[in-house]
Amino acid sequence: MVALFADESYDDHTYTLGGWVTTPGQWPIVQKHWRDMLATITMPDGTPCKAFHSSLINSQAKEFEGWGKT
Repeated sequence: MVALFADESYDDHTYTLGGWVTTPGQWPIVQKHWRDMLATITMPDGTPCKAFHSSLINSQAKEFEGWGKT
């Protein structure tokens, strides 16, 4: 058995897909490292980043409004 997390991103010229595949027993370790990385990102309103969604960043939706694409 495996555990998978994936996220896609796209624009007029490019489509990308990234993610992690691991065993369910190792998944808590992946989650901890991911949360630690997210804690290093500050949102435009000063709050910590709770989730990273490439498609929302590219479309400048919701809490990612004002973020650059580079």
